[in-house]
Amino acid sequence: MPIGRDRDTTLRITRTRAGEGWEVESVAVADEGPPPVSGVVRVRTSRSLWRLVPAAAGGTDVSYDIRTDAAGLLPGWIASRVQNTAAVKFVRAMLERARKGA
Repeated sequence: MPIGRDRDTTLRITRTRAGEGWEVESVAVADEGPPPVSGVVRVRTSRSLWRLVPAAAGGTDVSYDIRTDAAGLLPGWIASRVQNTAAVKFVRAMLERARKGA
């Protein structure tokens, strides 16, 4: 059995005003989505939080925090490494898209 099997999850996403900025939170709600798919590991524990606030010098300060149990046989240190790398790539892609006005 491979340790790097596909994962899926169902997330509840909320956006709330936080002072002058926004917080966008996602929380896994594994039992509220579609049924599990055979051969795919269901991620049951995940929480992420984006904080977006006006920067003093203009623009926006962005912070991102994610805590996920990738489930299955994937060792935690590997999952953490993948999440950290993926988060940085995701934020960079969002910034690039924002700069292009897309």
